[in-house]
Amino acid sequence: MTKEPIQLKLRPFTQTDFGHLISWVSTSETLGQWCAAFFRYPLDEDQLQRYLDSASQPNVRTIFTALAPSGEAVGHIEVSMIWPHLSSRLSRIIVAPGRRGEGVGDARVREHLLGEARQLLLAEAVQALQDVHVLRVHAATRV
Repeated sequence: MTKEPIQLKLRPFTQTDFGHLISWVSTSETLGQWCAAFFRYPLDEDQLQRYLDSASQPNVRTIFTALAPSGEAVGHIEVSMIWPHLSSRLSRIIVAPGRRGEGVGDARVREHLLGEARQLLLAEAVQALQDVHVLRVHAATRV
């Protein structure tokens, strides 16, 4: 019998998530497994703030916190943009230590999260295209 995957929701990663993520990466080994050399040990709020700030740059990354149905933060996931190919990849995925083995990182869950992330990113892309269209129309009316 196939176990039903846990239903997770994604919300944007914010400063309020820093403490969770820092506590999940409590050893240099865990840090290396999670992000290779992207961060340095010990993980701290300054590094996470730069990470969060980098997500505000266009076409770089979108960072999420995965929430259990109870609202508990149970994971972290980044969707990195691969330009100019207009594709993305899941990066820097970690599950809260107390929630490992429950299916949070299961392939079916990752598919669900990726689908949700794509929808969020698609909404951002559509807005960006609409903004470009408005700018082009505005520029054309000045000629």
